[in-house]
Amino acid sequence: MIKSNWLTGLSLLMIGSFLACTRNTLSLPEPALSLAGTYQGKPNNTPFLINGETVDIQILPVAIDSVEVVMRGYVNGQQTDSLVYARDLVKQEFQTTALSKGCISYRIDLNTGKETNQLTMTCSEVNTLIYTFVPAGQTVGTRIRFKKS
Repeated sequence: MIKSNWLTGLSLLMIGSFLACTRNTLSLPEPALSLAGTYQGKPNNTPFLINGETVDIQILPVAIDSVEVVMRGYVNGQQTDSLVYARDLVKQEFQTTALSKGCISYRIDLNTGKETNQLTMTCSEVNTLIYTFVPAGQTVGTRIRFKKS
């Protein structure tokens, strides 16, 4: 009798524990896939032109949370230079804006040895990367916007 009460109690405890467990239903987008694509340099919403030069950034996923970043410069349509950042971590940051309560922003710290070289995409500018960097020999940072094409 004691043994059956103990087994009944144990069975009820197991069933209660099973029913009390819930799955984590928070589903976040994969950071690398969220940013994948090609972006054209567009400061002040106009084409990025300096003596016929244009710049684009291509982001390629290499893992769920890592990307390869390729920056290419062109003069009169011909590629002249490129920089490749082989494996950079994509960080997700949660923000609240006037339009959205649960918005996700992204940040990529480029492996350049400088903390200031980064790409960001905020909730207020979807499909727009902001490239922040300090040009060689300067102390003031520069920002260039890149719009997804």
